[in-house]
Amino acid sequence: MAWYFAGIGRGFLTSLLFTSTPWETRHGCTIYFPSQWRRRCSNSLDIARDTFTSLVTGPHPVSLNGRLFPGLPDRRIPLDEVRDRLLARRCPQATRDAVWAHLVLRSRTEGATWTVAAVGVALPALTSVAATLTNRFAGDPADVHAEVLRGFLTALSTIDLRPPRIMLRLRWDAYRSGYQRRARSPRRTADRPGTCDQPPYRPS
Repeated sequence: MAWYFAGIGRGFLTSLLFTSTPWETRHGCTIYFPSQWRRRCSNSLDIARDTFTSLVTGPHPVSLNGRLFPGLPDRRIPLDEVRDRLLARRCPQATRDAVWAHLVLRSRTEGATWTVAAVGVALPALTSVAATLTNRFAGDPADVHAEVLRGFLTALSTIDLRPPRIMLRLRWDAYRSGYQRRARSPRRTADRPGTCDQPPYRPS
């Protein structure tokens, strides 16, 4: 599978993640989609997961230099392993924040590959947020999933990297975006009993 992200900006990535039809050629670059995408393109988080998997699969996965981050191994670390290490309960908050500051800055300065990387590392949190918001939801869950991802992508451009708990704040922005989309949904049927209707609270 070949992927060419050079020179692609956030706008293209957003359109890639939110389109319902695989794109062959856009903005002067070629993207080769797995054939199974033509048979299923269920929601934007699935697309993001498949895209991230393509970045960390093969002989040259996208990786971080662990030497730059206290608490990580002194070697190149593929991003899926970085994600798993950040999720470990024993991972220091300072290490999480250092890695997330790095991912956000590279997303802002280098564009699509590192934006996909940031989304992929955040996917466990984004998937959890989407599941919470769509549990017992009577509307189309794909709309909420898309808005969760859109909120995260927007936050990558705006979040203040100086305070701690960067990922928690990114997660909150994703949750708020998905919640607002859910609240705006024109419901032909009411949400099923048990759905949480309380707005999200900003982390302190």
